[in-house]
Amino acid sequence: RIIYTVEMSGRGGASAPWTQTIDLEADIAPVFDIRVYSNGKEGVDLKFGDVSYKTGPKTSDVEIYVETNLQRPYQIIQKVIGPMANEKGDKVPPENFTMRVLSCGEEEAPRSMLRDITPVKQGDTVVFASGPRGKSTCLKVQYGLKMELDSRSGNYGARIGYSLALN
Repeated sequence: RIIYTVEMSGRGGASAPWTQTIDLEADIAPVFDIRVYSNGKEGVDLKFGDVSYKTGPKTSDVEIYVETNLQRPYQIIQKVIGPMANEKGDKVPPENFTMRVLSCGEEEAPRSMLRDITPVKQGDTVVFASGPRGKSTCLKVQYGLKMELDSRSGNYGARIGYSLALN
């Protein structure tokens, strides 16, 4: 309900206020959306370049933006389909492919977030759980890749996706 008042000037400078009440209804569409960017493009595109023991550890970042107006807690779930491997099928030991979540902007403190460096596991992993009001957020996931002395060099990659789920 909106109430507004209009003052109109009459003759001799006298004003006569006029008040009107309007019933207003607005439909606000629900928003629950995730956007993922890496290497300046939309989507997950982890690129470490040519990796070998001599190149040393490398990192690659993914930025995740969640926009919501549902005011309900939610989770960001990482889904890894297969191991980190090069074009020849050589795999990296799980402890050498790591991740951690860095905040790049949140309106409320999360219930949980993988802040510590953690090995990337195949399957589903909750990487972020919002606070009770489920505010929009922005995260950066930093992936790390380290090669051992006996590791084969090459361009390594893994299939990774993200989804949202309401609690």
